[in-house]
Parts: sequence; C-alpha cells; structure tokens
Amino acid sequence: MSQEATSRRVDPKPRGFAAPGRAWLATRCPSHLLTKSPDSLSTVAAGDYLVDWVREALVDVGGKGTIVDVCKQLWRLHERDLRAMGDEFYTWQYDVRWAAHQLRKRRQARLTTVGRRSIWELI
Repeated sequence: MSQEATSRRVDPKPRGFAAPGRAWLATRCPSHLLTKSPDSLSTVAAGDYLVDWVREALVDVGGKGTIVDVCKQLWRLHERDLRAMGDEFYTWQYDVRWAAHQLRKRRQARLTTVGRRSIWELI
C-alpha cells in the first residue's frame, strides 16, 4: 500500500449528524430562528425547528392530517424560509417525515392509518 493511501484519514462519522455549529446555523437556518444569543446557538439540534413547524402545521389543519396536508400548510407558512435553505430545500419533505417521527418519539403525536393513507395526529 502506498504511503499516500495510508496517510488519508477516513472520518468514521457520517457527515450531517453532528450538532451544528454557529456557522452552519447562520447560513442554513431561517433568520427568525436565530434570535437566541450566540452562545446558545450551538446547542440547537439540526432540524429541531422542523419539529416545531410540523406541530404548528398540524394545529393549523385541525390537529390531524395526511403528510400532503401538513406539507401544503408548511409551504403556506414557511415558503420563504424553505427557499432560503440552500441545498436543504431539496430534502425538506424528507426532513418533515423525520420531524414527525421525533414528535412520535416524544409522544406528542401518533400515526394512524385509514385504508392506505397515513394520518398524523397530535396527542
């Protein structure tokens, strides 16, 4: 094996899973979410704002709805924020599913099915 091949360091942690630093938050999070003091910004977990947005959208659609209902409401409420997210704009609908999963883990929402449709419901 060449010395060049052995000197390369492989990072065992997948990128994007570490808690974001201030620089990431300043470039990726919507500006109205950056009202906290700079010292507290590093404690905000990536995507936590989406949990609040999903909760807000579920409240707005009557406490329960399909993913389509929730995403339509999120778009109405946060279109400008979503468009300003850079590359994350292309993954926001996946990230919404992650946020709904976090609500279920926190026992703040549940998933039910009606026929082939999944319904998200606040508890």
